Amino acid sequence: MAKSAFSVTAPPQPSIATRAELDALRAARPRLEPQRALTMDGDDGADVHRQLNAQAELRITDLSHRLETMRKTMKRDNGKAQVRGKPTRDFGR
Repeated sequence: MAKSAFSVTAPPQPSIATRAELDALRAARPRLEPQRALTMDGDDGADVHRQLNAQAELRITDLSHRLETMRKTMKRDNGKAQVRGKPTRDFGR
């Protein structure tokens, strides 16, 4: 397969990871749909679609990892906050 002369760049990604963006990217994933007629985009069109899909999948992976890390950190910090000062409250009376 010949290398495409086209270079595709996605719009700049926001630095804040949000659940809405992750859901939107997952919903925008291409799905296989049966078609009655075959339409060929050519090699260049296929390369463009492949690059865009690869960038979207990388962003989905990054967002999933960042949101999961934030969830775990928040859960851990919440648990620590509930226990902080408990010995003083229990025995300092």
